[in-house]
Amino acid sequence: HILDLTLDAIQEAIDPHRFFRVSRSQIVSIDAIENISKHLNNRLKINLNPKPAFDTFVSRFRINYFMEWLEGK
Repeated sequence: HILDLTLDAIQEAIDPHRFFRVSRSQIVSIDAIENISKHLNNRLKINLNPKPAFDTFVSRFRINYFMEWLEGK
């Protein structure tokens, strides 16, 4: 979707229990996560449904926060 807001603004407006910012350029919904796998350089790859035209990775900086977020689900 194309929006006229920054990801920072969107992140402030959405439910943090359902959405997580995995990188500087992506926010994902817990409902869209199909599976998660380990990838090169200790990164996590997220497969989403529906599948976007690009791969989704959790940034190395956010992996610990992401895992804590998942544990809360």
